[in-house]
Amino acid sequence: MVWNPFPVLTFAIAEISADAGWFETLQHKLTADLWVWFGLGAQSIFFARWLVQWIASERKGESTIPVAFWWCSIVGGVGLFVYAWRNVDLPIMLAQAAGILMYSRNLYLIYRPKAVQPPKV
Repeated sequence: MVWNPFPVLTFAIAEISADAGWFETLQHKLTADLWVWFGLGAQSIFFARWLVQWIASERKGESTIPVAFWWCSIVGGVGLFVYAWRNVDLPIMLAQAAGILMYSRNLYLIYRPKAVQPPKV
């Protein structure tokens, strides 16, 4: 038997057989496809928005949506859109594109210059 110093690389390069089970297929994707890690990272950022909103609401004692929620939404959404584009996944691309437009609009509304109001008498 020949010693192989790179068993993971060998597995990553090897073709996955047609009769491989779910776990073997997942293991292959995690070791052979860096795009899967990109997608997981994007999904993690998108998920973080929920944590940001939950923590902000607990601190305030009422339901609130902080600005960081929208930034996590847009960064995660763009990442997921790129991942879906790479995998030619039209339903995910359309969903993320619509979301990105809404998140962008919310950030615009937050950061747009406010009209100067005359002082109330």
